[in-house]
Amino acid sequence: MTPHINKLDLTAEEMAALRRQGFVCRERRRGRVFFKLRFRMPTGMQCVCYLGADPAVAEEVQTELLEMQRARHLHLQLGKLAKEAGQKLKSGKAALAPMLAEAGYHFHGLSVRRKRVVE
Repeated sequence: MTPHINKLDLTAEEMAALRRQGFVCRERRRGRVFFKLRFRMPTGMQCVCYLGADPAVAEEVQTELLEMQRARHLHLQLGKLAKEAGQKLKSGKAALAPMLAEAGYHFHGLSVRRKRVVE
């Protein structure tokens, strides 16, 4: 669960925005260090929640935030890998096509087929 983030009394819309993106930042003012949670709403408006000066709390909020955003990060990573796989498949097919044509074969989608002999 997210006990520290739940204490911030965020609305459902803000929680949804936080699942998509957001981060904990460290700021220094007058020699003191304190932490803030920053994220943007779908409208583009930036939201800032003060977390305090305790680094342990900031670390726990960051951990909770990463867990909340884990599904999105995995989805983005899967999309990148799928795109890379498609590019490799396309280049592999392009490299194999001339050799298959010489041997009397061709690609039908991802399958290799023998060319028909017309009598």
